[in-house]
Amino acid sequence: MKKKIYLIKGFAKTDDESKAMDFYLNEFLKYFISKAGGGWDKNEMVYLDNPKSADLIDIINSSDLDYSISVFIGHGATQDSNQLFQINKDEIIKAGQFVSSSPRQLLIFESCRSDINNIPTTDLSDKIPKFERGGFVRAPISIDKTREILNADIIKSKKDVVACFACSVGETASNFYFSYLLLSTAMNWHLDPGPHLESLKITDLMAHIIKTAPKMIKDQIGSLQTPQIMGDSNFPFTISKF
Repeated sequence: MKKKIYLIKGFAKTDDESKAMDFYLNEFLKYFISKAGGGWDKNEMVYLDNPKSADLIDIINSSDLDYSISVFIGHGATQDSNQLFQINKDEIIKAGQFVSSSPRQLLIFESCRSDINNIPTTDLSDKIPKFERGGFVRAPISIDKTREILNADIIKSKKDVVACFACSVGETASNFYFSYLLLSTAMNWHLDPGPHLESLKITDLMAHIIKTAPKMIKDQIGSLQTPQIMGDSNFPFTISKF
């Protein structure tokens, strides 16, 4: 299977903000190469730092892929009910310009406004699941098995573009809370002691995030932030490590 992940860094206004963006892009990288994230190979990752929009379009369309994931971290805005993203110092583009020719695509947009001192950090360390009912514990799977499950689930999924946004139109995304919740929930999904599926689909993960994020974020900073998903294809996002 031919697949790639594009990690895209948008324009940062300060050095501290740039470092925070780098931190979370690296957290996404660490997640995707882990068993939980599907065991992607590093040569399947492409890092883009403040790309020109023309270069972005050329790069994401330069390979004939079966599946692609694009993660954008940068500043966002809203205009005429459209979410916009500052790809570099001089260009602001719509979400549609991240869409490539790949038949199956997942787009993740973290459009941040950062309070550098209050950015949550994710725990991407492996944890052993507790005993299931009846005293059984799941055995860890191999990285090869992880990739086998990921690839099989991708092929079975509907051809579509699924876009996940850190907030809804008219809201502001703050302090990388969306990325924090997405990665920490996905990384620890296997700890559920109940009966387990082999993979967690992005639609199910986002349904949980959309339900839980607004209250958690409002309790932290007092403002409303409601993540949003567009598209309904059941792409795998998390593989059970056990």
